Amino acid sequence: MENRKVEAVLKFYRDIDLDIRLDYKLLAETKGIYNTLEGVVYDGLPRGSSLSDQTAGFAVVIAGTETSARIKTLEREINELEILKTEILTEILSLPPVHKNVIYYFYIKNRKWEWISEHINYSVRQSQNIRRAALENLGRKIEKNKIISESWIIKKIT
Repeated sequence: MENRKVEAVLKFYRDIDLDIRLDYKLLAETKGIYNTLEGVVYDGLPRGSSLSDQTAGFAVVIAGTETSARIKTLEREINELEILKTEILTEILSLPPVHKNVIYYFYIKNRKWEWISEHINYSVRQSQNIRRAALENLGRKIEKNKIISESWIIKKIT
């Protein structure tokens, strides 16, 4: 995998918790809408007593179907994001210690090169060279990991 694509995956990983939290909120809101639709009776309000308008009945069915599909999509996305989070972290942790530190601090913690070089006891230039090697190494690992490389979310961001 090209270094720029590996960088895109790492930047995606940094914000993956935000995506998961947002999807959970959207899911809760969507489920609230879905459950509310069941209790609504469209019967010629305010004095109606039964469902007399077929169009209103179809509207309720369609809205329920669309909402149900949205719930399934959100649940699938949350599941995929949680799996990707675990798989990407597993691949980062499988790197050699120096590579792991450079990748973690530069891409995940967003540290500056001066801080990283001081932390790993290399010069700034050496740290940047280590980053290139670490990206290549991580790219090979990601390509071999079928869960990451075949993910529709990863394909969308790279």
